[in-house]
Amino acid sequence: RDRSPSRGLGDVYKRQIEVSKICLGTMTFGEQNTESEAHDQLNFSLENGVNFIDTNSFAFGVHKPEFNDFACTSSSVVNNFFVDKEGSTWVVTLNGVIKLSKNGSKCLNYDKDTNNNNAFENKYAYSLMQDKEGIIWLSTSKGLNIIDENLGLIDTSIEKVFNKLIIFTIDYTSSELLLATESGLYKFNKKSHKINKIHDPTNEVTLARYNHFMKNKDGSYLFATNKGVLLFDGENIIKKLVSLQSRLPTKNILSIYKDEKNRLWIGTKSFGLYMYDKSIDDVSHITSVSYTHLT
Repeated sequence: RDRSPSRGLGDVYKRQIEVSKICLGTMTFGEQNTESEAHDQLNFSLENGVNFIDTNSFAFGVHKPEFNDFACTSSSVVNNFFVDKEGSTWVVTLNGVIKLSKNGSKCLNYDKDTNNNNAFENKYAYSLMQDKEGIIWLSTSKGLNIIDENLGLIDTSIEKVFNKLIIFTIDYTSSELLLATESGLYKFNKKSHKINKIHDPTNEVTLARYNHFMKNKDGSYLFATNKGVLLFDGENIIKKLVSLQSRLPTKNILSIYKDEKNRLWIGTKSFGLYMYDKSIDDVSHITSVSYTHLT
C-alpha cells in the first residue's frame, strides 16, 4: 500500500493545500455501516495520512414542518438523532420520535404505544439506538422502549422492569445493552429482560449521573458524569481518572470526545471546554483566543 501522505493541489486561496492520494468515500455512511463504525473508519483513515474525504456533495436541508402538521411535529427540543441501516433519519425530540425517509419526503411521528394513546405522557425521550439485529431501542425518563416499525408504535411493555429509571444513552453488545442513567451504569439482557447494576468496588461512583460516553478501540468506555471522567473496562470495573480530574475545575462533565490525534475534548457544566493531550500530559482550557492556535 502506498503510504506517501500527500500531493500538492496548487495555490488555492493563496494557501498551499496538501491532500492524500487516497480519498475516503463517505456517501454510504449510515447505510452500509453504523455510526460507531463510521467514526472508527474516519479515525483509521486520518491516523494513516488520509485527509481527503468525498461526501458526494451532499447538501444540507432544513426540515421545518407546518405548525399544524401533527405527523411531523412533537417538540422543537432535539436530544439525539441517527441514520438507520436503510438510510432513514430518526430524530429524538423531548416529546416523541420522528422518522424521516431517506429523501425527506415522508415523515412518521412515533408518539403512541401499544398500551395507550400517548407514549410520552409524563415522560421524555433522550436517545435512540439500532442494534445489529435491527431492533431500535429508545431511552426515556421512565426506562427503555422498543420502536415497532411494523405497527408504527412504541412498545412500552418492558418499561416496568426499570421502575422509572431515567436512561440517557445506550450502547450494545451481542446480547446486552449498556445503559447510562441518572443513577449509575447498568447492563440489560435483551433476551431475559434482566437488568443488573455495575458496582464500583469503592462504591464512590456507583450512583454517578452518566451523561455521555465514547467507546475506545479496546472495547472500554469513557463516561462523562457528575463525578468526573470515568473509565469502564466494558465488563465490571469502573475507575476514576484521578490524574486528569485533578486538573479540571469541576467534576460535573457533560460530554466527552476523542479526536484523530488521540486528544480528549471535555465539555463541562459552567466552566466551558477543555482538551487533554495525553502525549504531552497537558490539559488546556479552550477559549476563543487559544482555539485559533490549535491544529
